[in-house]
Amino acid sequence: MEANSIGTMDKDYVWITTNAITSQLDSLNASIISSMQGVLGVKSYFSTTPKSYKDFHFRFGVMFHLQYLGEPIPEPGTSAMQAYDAARAVAIALMEKPNLKSCTNLTDDVACMHEMNGQQLLGKILQSNFEGLTGAFNFKEGKLAPIHIFRIVNVVGKSYRELGFWSEELGFSESIHKASEYNRSMSILGQVFWPGGPWSVPKGWGVPINAKPLKIGVPVATAFSEFVNVRYDRPGDKPIVNGFSIAVFEAALDLLPYHLPYEFIPFNGTYDSLVQQVYVEVIDAIVGGTAIIANRSEYAEFTQPYSDSGLQMLTYFKPKRRNHNPNFRGSIWNQIGTMLTLAFTTLFLIQEEKLHSNLSRVTMVVWLFVALVITKSFTASLTSLLTVQQLDQTTIDIETLKKSGAKVGCDANSFVGKYLEVVLGFQPNNVRIIGSGDYYPQALKSGEIAAAFIEAPYVKVFLAKYCEGFITSGPAFKVGGFGFVSIH
Repeated sequence: MEANSIGTMDKDYVWITTNAITSQLDSLNASIISSMQGVLGVKSYFSTTPKSYKDFHFRFGVMFHLQYLGEPIPEPGTSAMQAYDAARAVAIALMEKPNLKSCTNLTDDVACMHEMNGQQLLGKILQSNFEGLTGAFNFKEGKLAPIHIFRIVNVVGKSYRELGFWSEELGFSESIHKASEYNRSMSILGQVFWPGGPWSVPKGWGVPINAKPLKIGVPVATAFSEFVNVRYDRPGDKPIVNGFSIAVFEAALDLLPYHLPYEFIPFNGTYDSLVQQVYVEVIDAIVGGTAIIANRSEYAEFTQPYSDSGLQMLTYFKPKRRNHNPNFRGSIWNQIGTMLTLAFTTLFLIQEEKLHSNLSRVTMVVWLFVALVITKSFTASLTSLLTVQQLDQTTIDIETLKKSGAKVGCDANSFVGKYLEVVLGFQPNNVRIIGSGDYYPQALKSGEIAAAFIEAPYVKVFLAKYCEGFITSGPAFKVGGFGFVSIH
Protein backbone atom coordinates (compact mmCIF):
# COMPACT_ATOMS: atom_id res chain seq x y z
CA MET A 1 0.00 0.00 0.00
CA GLU A 2 2.92 2.33 0.67
CA ALA A 3 4.29 1.72 -2.82
CA ASN A 4 0.86 2.52 -4.25
CA SER A 5 0.63 5.76 -2.24
CA ILE A 6 3.95 7.11 -3.61
CA GLY A 7 3.03 6.28 -7.21
CA THR A 8 5.33 3.34 -7.88
CA MET A 9 2.46 1.05 -8.90
CA ASP A 10 1.75 3.06 -12.03
CA LYS A 11 2.67 2.46 -15.68
CA ASP A 12 6.30 1.54 -16.47
CA TYR A 13 6.85 -0.06 -13.07
CA VAL A 14 7.41 -3.77 -12.45
CA TRP A 15 6.92 -5.55 -9.14
CA ILE A 16 8.06 -9.17 -8.75
CA THR A 17 7.48 -10.76 -5.35
CA THR A 18 9.12 -13.84 -3.87
CA ASN A 19 7.39 -16.77 -2.22
CA ALA A 20 7.56 -15.12 1.22
CA ILE A 21 5.09 -12.43 0.05
CA THR A 22 3.19 -14.26 -2.68
CA SER A 23 2.28 -17.13 -0.36
CA GLN A 24 0.32 -14.63 1.76
CA LEU A 25 -2.00 -13.58 -1.09
CA ASP A 26 -4.67 -16.08 -0.05
CA SER A 27 -5.01 -14.46 3.37
CA LEU A 28 -4.83 -10.74 2.40
CA ASN A 29 -7.96 -8.62 2.55
CA ALA A 30 -9.51 -6.90 -0.48
CA SER A 31 -8.04 -3.44 0.24
CA ILE A 32 -4.47 -4.75 0.18
CA ILE A 33 -5.08 -6.85 -2.94
CA SER A 34 -6.51 -3.84 -4.76
CA SER A 35 -3.26 -1.91 -4.14
CA MET A 36 -1.18 -4.72 -5.69
CA GLN A 37 -2.66 -4.72 -9.19
CA GLY A 38 -0.18 -6.04 -11.74
CA VAL A 39 2.21 -7.63 -9.25
CA LEU A 40 3.93 -10.72 -10.62
CA GLY A 41 5.06 -13.36 -8.15
CA VAL A 42 6.36 -16.88 -7.61
CA LYS A 43 4.53 -19.21 -5.25
CA SER A 44 5.43 -22.67 -3.98
CA TYR A 45 3.62 -25.41 -5.86
CA PHE A 46 1.80 -28.16 -4.00
CA SER A 47 -0.88 -30.57 -5.13
CA THR A 48 -4.41 -30.16 -3.75
CA THR A 49 -5.63 -33.58 -4.93
CA PRO A 50 -4.18 -35.96 -2.29
CA LYS A 51 -6.51 -37.14 0.46
CA SER A 52 -4.11 -35.81 3.12
CA TYR A 53 -4.51 -32.26 1.78
CA LYS A 54 -8.31 -32.53 1.61
CA ASP A 55 -8.46 -33.81 5.20
CA PHE A 56 -6.22 -30.98 6.40
CA HIS A 57 -8.21 -28.39 4.44
CA PHE A 58 -11.48 -29.61 6.01
CA ARG A 59 -10.12 -29.63 9.57
CA PHE A 60 -8.53 -26.19 9.06
CA GLY A 61 -11.89 -24.79 7.96
CA VAL A 62 -13.70 -26.31 10.94
CA MET A 63 -11.21 -24.98 13.49
CA PHE A 64 -11.12 -21.52 11.91
CA HIS A 65 -14.93 -21.34 11.97
CA LEU A 66 -15.04 -22.28 15.67
CA GLN A 67 -12.50 -19.63 16.63
CA TYR A 68 -13.65 -16.82 14.31
CA LEU A 69 -17.42 -17.10 14.01
CA GLY A 70 -18.94 -15.22 11.12
CA GLU A 71 -15.67 -14.46 9.33
CA PRO A 72 -14.98 -15.88 5.85
CA ILE A 73 -12.74 -18.91 5.92
CA PRO A 74 -9.43 -18.18 4.10
CA GLU A 75 -7.21 -20.65 2.31
CA PRO A 76 -4.61 -22.18 4.66
CA GLY A 77 -1.64 -20.81 2.71
CA THR A 78 1.84 -22.26 2.24
CA SER A 79 3.14 -21.13 5.63
CA ALA A 80 0.35 -22.89 7.50
CA MET A 81 0.96 -26.14 5.64
CA GLN A 82 4.72 -25.93 6.17
CA ALA A 83 4.11 -25.43 9.88
CA TYR A 84 1.83 -28.50 9.88
CA ASP A 85 4.51 -30.58 8.13
CA ALA A 86 7.13 -29.41 10.65
CA ALA A 87 4.89 -30.33 13.59
CA ARG A 88 4.25 -33.72 12.03
CA ALA A 89 8.02 -34.33 11.69
CA VAL A 90 8.50 -33.57 15.40
CA ALA A 91 5.61 -35.85 16.36
CA ILE A 92 6.99 -38.73 14.29
CA ALA A 93 10.43 -38.28 15.85
CA LEU A 94 8.97 -38.26 19.38
CA MET A 95 6.96 -41.41 18.77
CA GLU A 96 9.98 -43.44 17.67
CA LYS A 97 10.75 -45.82 20.51
CA PRO A 98 14.43 -46.10 21.49
CA ASN A 99 13.75 -49.25 23.55
CA LEU A 100 11.06 -51.46 22.06
CA LYS A 101 11.17 -53.94 24.95
CA SER A 102 10.26 -51.38 27.63
CA CYS A 103 7.95 -49.18 25.54
CA THR A 104 4.86 -51.40 25.43
CA ASN A 105 2.03 -49.07 26.42
CA LEU A 106 1.08 -45.40 26.54
CA THR A 107 2.86 -44.83 29.86
CA ASP A 108 6.06 -46.32 28.46
CA ASP A 109 5.71 -44.18 25.33
CA VAL A 110 5.66 -41.04 27.45
CA ALA A 111 8.65 -42.29 29.43
CA CYS A 112 10.55 -42.95 26.23
CA MET A 113 9.81 -39.42 25.02
CA HIS A 114 11.25 -37.98 28.25
CA GLU A 115 14.38 -40.13 27.90
CA MET A 116 15.15 -38.64 24.47
CA ASN A 117 17.43 -35.60 24.77
CA GLY A 118 17.49 -32.64 22.42
CA GLN A 119 20.35 -33.92 20.27
CA GLN A 120 18.67 -37.29 19.80
CA LEU A 121 15.40 -35.59 18.87
CA LEU A 122 17.19 -33.39 16.35
CA GLY A 123 18.83 -36.46 14.83
CA LYS A 124 15.44 -38.15 14.44
CA ILE A 125 13.94 -35.04 12.83
CA LEU A 126 16.82 -34.80 10.35
CA GLN A 127 16.05 -38.38 9.29
CA SER A 128 12.46 -37.43 8.36
CA ASN A 129 11.33 -38.64 4.97
CA PHE A 130 7.61 -38.46 4.21
CA GLU A 131 5.23 -36.81 1.77
CA GLY A 132 3.95 -33.67 3.43
CA LEU A 133 1.25 -31.23 2.39
CA THR A 134 3.80 -29.10 0.52
CA GLY A 135 5.67 -32.01 -1.04
CA ALA A 136 8.52 -34.29 -0.01
CA PHE A 137 9.69 -33.52 3.53
CA ASN A 138 13.34 -34.52 3.98
CA PHE A 139 16.68 -32.98 4.79
CA LYS A 140 19.91 -32.77 2.81
CA GLU A 141 23.09 -31.81 4.66
CA GLY A 142 21.05 -30.56 7.58
CA LYS A 143 18.80 -28.33 5.48
CA LEU A 144 15.21 -28.87 4.39
CA ALA A 145 15.17 -30.04 0.78
CA PRO A 146 14.25 -27.07 -1.42
CA ILE A 147 11.13 -26.81 -3.54
CA HIS A 148 11.85 -27.30 -7.24
CA ILE A 149 8.51 -26.26 -8.77
CA PHE A 150 6.87 -22.84 -8.41
CA ARG A 151 3.60 -21.34 -9.61
CA ILE A 152 3.75 -18.04 -11.52
CA VAL A 153 0.84 -15.81 -10.45
CA ASN A 154 -0.35 -12.36 -11.46
CA VAL A 155 -2.50 -10.15 -9.18
CA VAL A 156 -5.63 -9.04 -11.03
CA GLY A 157 -8.87 -7.65 -9.56
CA LYS A 158 -9.72 -8.97 -6.11
CA SER A 159 -7.44 -12.00 -6.34
CA TYR A 160 -4.79 -13.43 -8.62
CA ARG A 161 -4.63 -15.65 -11.67
CA GLU A 162 -2.23 -18.49 -12.31
CA LEU A 163 -0.12 -17.98 -15.44
CA GLY A 164 1.78 -21.24 -15.31
CA PHE A 165 4.69 -22.97 -13.64
CA TRP A 166 8.47 -22.81 -13.40
CA SER A 167 10.61 -25.90 -12.88
CA GLU A 168 14.27 -25.74 -11.92
CA GLU A 169 15.27 -28.32 -14.50
CA LEU A 170 12.99 -27.43 -17.41
CA GLY A 171 11.93 -23.77 -17.20
CA PHE A 172 8.45 -22.29 -17.78
CA SER A 173 5.33 -24.22 -18.78
CA GLU A 174 1.56 -23.75 -18.76
CA SER A 175 1.06 -27.01 -16.81
CA ILE A 176 3.19 -29.53 -14.96
CA HIS A 177 2.17 -32.64 -16.86
CA LYS A 178 4.87 -34.68 -18.55
CA ALA A 179 3.61 -33.87 -22.04
CA SER A 180 3.76 -30.12 -21.38
CA GLU A 181 5.80 -27.77 -23.52
CA TYR A 182 8.67 -26.07 -21.67
CA ASN A 183 10.60 -22.94 -22.50
CA ARG A 184 13.34 -20.91 -20.84
CA SER A 185 11.43 -17.73 -21.72
CA MET A 186 8.36 -16.62 -19.78
CA SER A 187 6.70 -15.55 -23.02
CA ILE A 188 5.20 -19.04 -23.28
CA LEU A 189 2.83 -18.14 -20.42
CA GLY A 190 0.99 -15.47 -22.38
CA GLN A 191 -0.06 -11.91 -21.53
CA VAL A 192 0.78 -10.42 -18.12
CA PHE A 193 -1.36 -7.72 -16.54
CA TRP A 194 1.26 -5.13 -15.59
CA PRO A 195 0.87 -2.17 -13.20
CA GLY A 196 -1.03 0.57 -14.99
CA GLY A 197 -2.52 -1.80 -17.60
CA PRO A 198 -1.57 -4.74 -19.81
CA TRP A 199 -1.07 -2.86 -23.07
CA SER A 200 2.69 -2.40 -23.01
CA VAL A 201 5.55 -4.25 -21.38
CA PRO A 202 7.40 -1.85 -19.05
CA LYS A 203 11.17 -1.60 -19.07
CA GLY A 204 11.28 -2.24 -15.37
CA TRP A 205 13.97 0.36 -14.77
CA GLY A 206 14.64 3.73 -16.20
CA VAL A 207 17.87 5.56 -15.41
CA PRO A 208 17.85 9.31 -16.13
CA ILE A 209 20.75 10.65 -18.16
CA ASN A 210 21.85 12.91 -15.29
CA ALA A 211 21.28 10.28 -12.56
CA LYS A 212 23.59 10.39 -9.57
CA PRO A 213 25.81 7.31 -9.29
CA LEU A 214 25.03 4.81 -6.57
CA LYS A 215 27.32 5.03 -3.57
CA ILE A 216 28.77 1.55 -3.06
CA GLY A 217 30.47 1.07 0.29
CA VAL A 218 33.57 -1.16 0.40
CA PRO A 219 35.48 -2.21 3.56
CA VAL A 220 39.07 -0.96 3.86
CA ALA A 221 40.28 -3.01 6.82
CA THR A 222 39.98 -6.60 5.55
CA ALA A 223 41.93 -9.61 6.78
CA PHE A 224 42.09 -11.12 3.30
CA SER A 225 42.70 -8.60 0.52
CA GLU A 226 41.99 -11.27 -2.11
CA PHE A 227 38.28 -10.49 -1.66
CA VAL A 228 38.38 -6.69 -1.38
CA ASN A 229 41.49 -4.57 -1.77
CA VAL A 230 41.40 -0.77 -1.60
CA ARG A 231 44.50 1.22 -2.58
CA TYR A 232 45.51 4.65 -3.91
CA ASP A 233 48.16 5.52 -6.46
CA ARG A 234 48.65 8.91 -4.85
CA PRO A 235 47.06 10.66 -1.85
CA GLY A 236 43.86 12.38 -2.92
CA ASP A 237 43.30 10.15 -5.97
CA LYS A 238 40.16 8.07 -6.46
CA PRO A 239 40.41 4.65 -4.81
CA ILE A 240 41.39 1.64 -6.89
CA VAL A 241 39.22 -1.25 -5.70
CA ASN A 242 39.58 -4.86 -6.81
CA GLY A 243 39.29 -8.41 -5.53
CA PHE A 244 36.99 -11.41 -5.88
CA SER A 245 33.91 -9.70 -4.43
CA ILE A 246 34.39 -6.73 -6.74
CA ALA A 247 34.72 -9.05 -9.74
CA VAL A 248 31.44 -10.78 -8.83
CA PHE A 249 29.70 -7.40 -8.51
CA GLU A 250 30.99 -6.18 -11.88
CA ALA A 251 30.01 -9.46 -13.55
CA ALA A 252 26.46 -9.04 -12.20
CA LEU A 253 26.31 -5.50 -13.61
CA ASP A 254 27.40 -6.78 -17.03
CA LEU A 255 24.21 -8.85 -17.15
CA LEU A 256 21.97 -5.80 -16.82
CA PRO A 257 20.41 -4.48 -20.04
CA TYR A 258 21.25 -0.89 -19.05
CA HIS A 259 24.10 1.12 -17.63
CA LEU A 260 24.12 1.57 -13.85
CA PRO A 261 26.43 4.37 -12.69
CA TYR A 262 28.18 3.82 -9.35
CA GLU A 263 31.18 4.88 -7.31
CA PHE A 264 33.06 3.05 -4.57
CA ILE A 265 33.10 4.65 -1.12
CA PRO A 266 35.86 3.18 1.12
CA PHE A 267 34.85 2.66 4.75
CA ASN A 268 37.29 2.10 7.61
CA GLY A 269 35.40 0.39 10.43
CA THR A 270 33.58 -2.77 11.42
CA TYR A 271 31.25 -4.61 9.07
CA ASP A 272 28.33 -3.98 11.42
CA SER A 273 29.03 -0.24 11.23
CA LEU A 274 29.25 -0.47 7.46
CA VAL A 275 25.79 -2.08 7.29
CA GLN A 276 24.49 0.71 9.51
CA GLN A 277 25.66 3.21 6.88
CA VAL A 278 23.13 1.70 4.48
CA TYR A 279 20.37 1.97 7.06
CA VAL A 280 21.02 5.69 7.67
CA GLU A 281 21.28 6.22 3.87
CA VAL A 282 24.87 7.45 3.85
CA ILE A 283 25.61 4.82 1.20
CA ASP A 284 23.25 2.91 -1.09
CA ALA A 285 24.76 -0.57 -1.03
CA ILE A 286 27.78 -2.62 0.09
CA VAL A 287 30.06 -4.84 -1.95
CA GLY A 288 32.53 -6.91 0.04
CA GLY A 289 32.98 -9.97 2.23
CA THR A 290 29.85 -9.16 4.24
CA ALA A 291 28.52 -12.22 6.06
CA ILE A 292 24.73 -12.64 6.11
CA ILE A 293 23.76 -12.79 9.79
CA ALA A 294 20.50 -12.08 11.61
CA ASN A 295 21.24 -8.77 13.31
CA ARG A 296 22.49 -7.19 10.08
CA SER A 297 19.35 -8.25 8.22
CA GLU A 298 17.36 -5.94 10.50
CA TYR A 299 18.99 -2.91 8.86
CA ALA A 300 19.50 -3.90 5.23
CA GLU A 301 18.58 -6.44 2.56
CA PHE A 302 21.07 -9.06 1.38
CA THR A 303 21.33 -10.70 -2.01
CA GLN A 304 21.56 -14.46 -2.36
CA PRO A 305 24.95 -15.73 -1.09
CA TYR A 306 27.67 -15.82 -3.71
CA SER A 307 30.09 -17.89 -1.59
CA ASP A 308 30.17 -20.83 0.80
CA SER A 309 28.67 -20.35 4.23
CA GLY A 310 30.12 -21.42 7.54
CA LEU A 311 32.80 -20.75 10.12
CA GLN A 312 35.71 -23.20 10.36
CA MET A 313 38.39 -23.88 12.95
CA LEU A 314 41.95 -23.83 11.63
CA THR A 315 44.82 -25.49 13.53
CA TYR A 316 48.52 -26.20 13.04
CA PHE A 317 50.38 -29.46 13.64
CA LYS A 318 54.13 -29.88 13.43
CA PRO A 319 54.89 -32.43 10.70
CA LYS A 320 56.83 -35.56 11.66
CA ARG A 321 59.13 -37.69 9.51
CA ARG A 322 59.19 -41.44 10.12
CA ASN A 323 61.02 -44.69 8.95
CA HIS A 324 64.57 -43.37 9.40
CA ASN A 325 67.33 -45.99 9.75
CA PRO A 326 70.23 -44.69 11.92
CA ASN A 327 72.56 -47.39 10.53
CA PHE A 328 72.16 -46.19 6.94
CA ARG A 329 73.60 -42.66 6.96
CA GLY A 330 75.06 -40.31 4.39
CA SER A 331 73.63 -38.45 1.42
CA ILE A 332 71.20 -40.04 -0.99
CA TRP A 333 73.91 -40.31 -3.66
CA ASN A 334 76.27 -42.09 -1.24
CA GLN A 335 73.49 -44.51 -0.33
CA ILE A 336 72.68 -45.19 -4.00
CA GLY A 337 76.39 -45.70 -4.79
CA THR A 338 76.80 -48.13 -1.91
CA MET A 339 73.78 -50.15 -2.94
CA LEU A 340 74.81 -50.38 -6.60
CA THR A 341 78.39 -51.28 -5.73
CA LEU A 342 77.28 -54.08 -3.48
CA ALA A 343 74.76 -55.36 -5.98
CA PHE A 344 77.10 -55.36 -9.00
CA THR A 345 80.02 -56.76 -7.02
CA THR A 346 77.87 -59.58 -5.77
CA LEU A 347 76.55 -60.37 -9.24
CA PHE A 348 80.05 -60.28 -10.73
CA LEU A 349 81.46 -62.67 -8.16
CA ILE A 350 78.58 -65.05 -8.63
CA GLN A 351 78.81 -65.14 -12.43
CA GLU A 352 82.61 -64.97 -13.03
CA GLU A 353 84.24 -66.53 -9.97
CA LYS A 354 83.97 -70.09 -8.79
CA LEU A 355 83.88 -70.63 -5.10
CA HIS A 356 85.90 -73.70 -4.20
CA SER A 357 85.91 -73.73 -0.42
CA ASN A 358 83.03 -73.91 2.06
CA LEU A 359 84.45 -70.88 3.89
CA SER A 360 84.16 -68.80 0.70
CA ARG A 361 80.61 -69.96 0.17
CA VAL A 362 79.62 -69.08 3.76
CA THR A 363 81.24 -65.64 3.41
CA MET A 364 79.32 -64.98 0.18
CA VAL A 365 76.00 -65.97 1.77
CA VAL A 366 76.63 -63.54 4.63
CA TRP A 367 77.64 -60.82 2.16
CA LEU A 368 74.44 -61.33 0.15
CA PHE A 369 72.39 -61.08 3.33
CA VAL A 370 74.09 -57.79 4.27
CA ALA A 371 73.47 -56.43 0.76
CA LEU A 372 69.78 -57.38 1.04
CA VAL A 373 69.42 -55.62 4.41
CA ILE A 374 71.10 -52.47 3.11
CA THR A 375 68.91 -52.46 -0.02
CA LYS A 376 65.72 -52.78 2.03
CA SER A 377 66.88 -50.03 4.39
CA PHE A 378 67.52 -47.70 1.47
CA THR A 379 64.10 -48.48 0.01
CA ALA A 380 62.42 -47.60 3.31
CA SER A 381 64.34 -44.32 3.57
CA LEU A 382 63.51 -43.36 -0.02
CA THR A 383 59.83 -44.17 0.56
CA SER A 384 59.83 -41.95 3.61
CA LEU A 385 61.26 -39.06 1.59
CA LEU A 386 58.71 -39.43 -1.18
CA THR A 387 55.68 -39.86 1.11
CA VAL A 388 53.62 -36.89 2.26
CA GLN A 389 54.58 -36.02 5.80
CA GLN A 390 52.10 -37.41 8.27
CA LEU A 391 50.51 -35.04 10.79
CA ASP A 392 49.97 -35.73 14.43
CA GLN A 393 46.50 -37.19 14.95
CA THR A 394 45.76 -35.25 18.15
CA THR A 395 42.20 -33.97 17.98
CA ILE A 396 41.41 -30.41 19.04
CA ASP A 397 37.78 -29.55 19.71
CA ILE A 398 35.86 -26.62 21.16
CA GLU A 399 35.49 -28.07 24.64
CA THR A 400 39.21 -28.87 24.89
CA LEU A 401 40.12 -25.31 23.91
CA LYS A 402 37.70 -23.79 26.45
CA LYS A 403 38.68 -26.06 29.35
CA SER A 404 42.39 -25.48 28.81
CA GLY A 405 41.96 -21.70 28.54
CA ALA A 406 43.70 -21.69 25.16
CA LYS A 407 43.85 -18.52 23.09
CA VAL A 408 41.93 -18.50 19.81
CA GLY A 409 42.14 -15.97 16.98
CA CYS A 410 39.64 -14.34 14.63
CA ASP A 411 39.46 -11.52 12.09
CA ALA A 412 39.25 -7.92 13.17
CA ASN A 413 36.07 -5.94 12.37
CA SER A 414 34.03 -9.12 11.83
CA PHE A 415 31.18 -10.75 13.75
CA VAL A 416 33.32 -13.77 14.65
CA GLY A 417 34.67 -12.35 17.93
CA LYS A 418 31.18 -11.93 19.42
CA TYR A 419 30.14 -15.31 17.99
CA LEU A 420 33.01 -17.02 19.82
CA GLU A 421 32.06 -15.37 23.10
CA VAL A 422 28.26 -15.43 22.98
CA VAL A 423 27.51 -18.60 21.00
CA LEU A 424 30.51 -20.87 21.55
CA GLY A 425 31.23 -19.71 25.11
CA PHE A 426 34.87 -18.58 24.96
CA GLN A 427 36.09 -16.14 27.60
CA PRO A 428 36.65 -12.64 26.13
CA ASN A 429 40.28 -12.54 27.33
CA ASN A 430 40.97 -15.77 25.39
CA VAL A 431 39.86 -14.33 22.05
CA ARG A 432 42.67 -12.62 20.12
CA ILE A 433 41.91 -10.24 17.25
CA ILE A 434 44.10 -10.83 14.19
CA GLY A 435 44.41 -7.80 11.92
CA SER A 436 45.84 -9.51 8.84
CA GLY A 437 45.30 -12.91 7.30
CA ASP A 438 49.06 -13.18 6.71
CA TYR A 439 49.70 -13.09 10.46
CA TYR A 440 47.76 -16.28 11.20
CA PRO A 441 50.64 -18.66 10.24
CA GLN A 442 53.03 -16.95 12.65
CA ALA A 443 50.44 -16.81 15.44
CA LEU A 444 49.57 -20.50 15.07
CA LYS A 445 53.16 -21.77 14.70
CA SER A 446 54.43 -19.77 17.66
CA GLY A 447 51.57 -20.91 19.89
CA GLU A 448 50.25 -17.39 20.39
CA ILE A 449 46.88 -18.91 19.47
CA ALA A 450 45.92 -22.59 19.55
CA ALA A 451 43.30 -22.28 16.80
CA ALA A 452 41.85 -19.71 14.45
CA PHE A 453 38.18 -19.34 13.57
CA ILE A 454 37.84 -18.07 10.02
CA GLU A 455 34.91 -17.78 7.62
CA ALA A 456 34.82 -20.59 5.06
CA PRO A 457 35.65 -18.49 1.94
CA TYR A 458 38.72 -17.09 3.70
CA VAL A 459 39.83 -20.57 4.79
CA LYS A 460 40.09 -21.67 1.16
CA VAL A 461 42.34 -18.71 0.37
CA PHE A 462 44.47 -19.36 3.46
CA LEU A 463 45.02 -23.07 2.75
CA ALA A 464 45.93 -22.28 -0.87
CA LYS A 465 48.73 -20.00 0.39
CA TYR A 466 49.81 -21.90 3.51
CA CYS A 467 49.13 -25.59 3.12
CA GLU A 468 51.93 -27.31 5.05
CA GLY A 469 50.93 -28.16 8.60
CA PHE A 470 47.61 -26.28 8.56
CA ILE A 471 44.31 -28.17 8.60
CA THR A 472 40.67 -27.51 9.38
CA SER A 473 39.38 -29.27 12.46
CA GLY A 474 35.89 -30.05 13.68
CA PRO A 475 32.56 -29.25 12.00
CA ALA A 476 31.76 -26.06 10.11
CA PHE A 477 29.53 -23.77 12.15
CA LYS A 478 26.52 -22.65 10.13
CA VAL A 479 26.51 -18.93 9.47
CA GLY A 480 25.40 -17.04 6.38
CA GLY A 481 27.65 -16.81 3.35
CA PHE A 482 28.79 -13.60 1.71
CA GLY A 483 26.19 -11.43 0.01
CA PHE A 484 25.82 -7.92 -1.39
CA VAL A 485 23.92 -5.48 0.79
CA SER A 486 21.24 -3.17 -0.59
CA ILE A 487 18.83 -0.57 0.76
CA HIS A 488 16.37 -1.89 3.35
